[in-house]
Amino acid sequence: MKVVPIPDEQRGCQLFFFVEDEQQREPRHWQEPITSLLPGVEHPNPIHVLERFPLNRNGKPDKRQLEQLALDLAPRAKA
Repeated sequence: MKVVPIPDEQRGCQLFFFVEDEQQREPRHWQEPITSLLPGVEHPNPIHVLERFPLNRNGKPDKRQLEQLALDLAPRAKA
């Protein structure tokens, strides 16, 4: 799981949760396990399931690509 914070005019910040799941289960499958571990203010706004995380040249999840994906998915986001 990777969390990407994106600035939001109304909320101040949106937390986009990206889950890597080869089975590509629905986001609601992940909602309860994630929210049960976090305080209310840290609950994800949206959860997005990816078959695989985009990787950088070092083989680690690419934060820039995930941030861009979050920006593309956030209608009110401002970079």
